[in-house]
Amino acid sequence: MKNNDDDLALQAVVNKKIQNKIVLVLLTQLQQQQATVTLLRQNLMTLENFKKTLGNDTKL
Repeated sequence: MKNNDDDLALQAVVNKKIQNKIVLVLLTQLQQQQATVTLLRQNLMTLENFKKTLGNDTKL
Protein backbone atom coordinates (compact mmCIF):
# COMPACT_ATOMS: atom_id res chain seq x y z
CA MET A 1 0.00 0.00 0.00
CA LYS A 2 2.84 2.42 0.76
CA ASN A 3 4.18 2.21 -2.79
CA ASN A 4 0.72 2.89 -4.19
CA ASP A 5 0.37 5.95 -1.94
CA ASP A 6 3.76 7.20 -3.11
CA ASP A 7 2.71 6.75 -6.72
CA LEU A 8 -0.51 8.67 -6.10
CA ALA A 9 1.38 11.47 -4.35
CA LEU A 10 3.88 11.68 -7.20
CA GLN A 11 1.08 11.73 -9.77
CA ALA A 12 -0.67 14.50 -7.83
CA VAL A 13 2.52 16.58 -7.87
CA VAL A 14 2.99 16.00 -11.60
CA ASN A 15 -0.64 16.90 -12.30
CA LYS A 16 -0.33 20.10 -10.26
CA LYS A 17 2.78 21.15 -12.19
CA ILE A 18 1.03 20.48 -15.49
CA GLN A 19 -2.01 22.48 -14.36
CA ASN A 20 0.22 25.37 -13.28
CA LYS A 21 1.89 25.42 -16.70
CA ILE A 22 -1.49 25.39 -18.43
CA VAL A 23 -2.67 28.28 -16.26
CA LEU A 24 0.47 30.24 -17.11
CA VAL A 25 -0.05 29.67 -20.83
CA LEU A 26 -3.70 30.71 -20.62
CA LEU A 27 -2.88 33.85 -18.63
CA THR A 28 -0.22 34.78 -21.18
CA GLN A 29 -2.69 34.30 -24.02
CA LEU A 30 -5.27 36.40 -22.18
CA GLN A 31 -2.78 39.23 -21.72
CA GLN A 32 -1.84 39.09 -25.41
CA GLN A 33 -5.48 39.12 -26.47
CA GLN A 34 -6.23 42.05 -24.17
CA ALA A 35 -3.34 43.97 -25.71
CA THR A 36 -4.64 43.14 -29.19
CA VAL A 37 -8.14 44.35 -28.30
CA THR A 38 -6.71 47.58 -26.90
CA LEU A 39 -4.73 48.15 -30.08
CA LEU A 40 -7.75 47.41 -32.27
CA ARG A 41 -9.87 49.88 -30.28
CA GLN A 42 -7.20 52.56 -30.65
CA ASN A 43 -6.96 51.91 -34.38
CA LEU A 44 -10.74 52.08 -34.71
CA MET A 45 -10.85 55.42 -32.90
CA THR A 46 -8.08 56.70 -35.16
CA LEU A 47 -9.99 55.63 -38.26
CA GLU A 48 -13.21 57.19 -36.96
CA ASN A 49 -11.39 60.46 -36.29
CA PHE A 50 -9.82 60.32 -39.73
CA LYS A 51 -13.25 59.81 -41.28
CA LYS A 52 -14.63 62.80 -39.36
CA THR A 53 -11.69 64.89 -40.57
CA LEU A 54 -12.42 63.98 -44.18
CA GLY A 55 -16.12 64.60 -43.78
CA ASN A 56 -19.12 62.34 -43.52
CA ASP A 57 -19.83 62.38 -47.26
CA THR A 58 -16.59 60.55 -48.04
CA LYS A 59 -17.07 56.82 -48.59
CA LEU A 60 -14.90 54.77 -46.21
